[in-house]
Amino acid sequence: MFHGKSEYVPFMTVVELIGRVLFALVFLVSPGAVLKRVGAVAGAPPLRWMPKGVAPIAVAGSAVVAVIGAALIALGLWPDLGAILVIAFLIPVTLTMHRFWEVSDPGPRGIKRGTFLYNVSLAGGAILLFCMVNQAQDVPAGLLSDPLFSRW
Repeated sequence: MFHGKSEYVPFMTVVELIGRVLFALVFLVSPGAVLKRVGAVAGAPPLRWMPKGVAPIAVAGSAVVAVIGAALIALGLWPDLGAILVIAFLIPVTLTMHRFWEVSDPGPRGIKRGTFLYNVSLAGGAILLFCMVNQAQDVPAGLLSDPLFSRW
């Protein structure tokens, strides 16, 4: 973490901050749209197996987890925990909402496949972020904290 030991912020510290904010941006913006349409998303075909009152809670809860994880990453406040929360959001959402292998129409199948792969790549980025933060045990552009989890 940058502790003010120098009067300038090293270039890579700024680059790292920009990278964290850009990575987190999708998890700050997209869940907001989901929270505005919880009922519609909860009624989507992939969630019809859930009891009627549980689906909206699951949808809203997953969106909140994504936003909290993204905020932790963007602000440098325990970005390792933020990465875990983003992964915890991505796995069930991807495996529930983007089951492209169940769609026979090529158009929608391609869209679902693209979203599935997009989410898988974001999960890979979150895994890398978790590993990098814990290897460095320091986040130069972090605002208030060091990693929550110690190096293993």
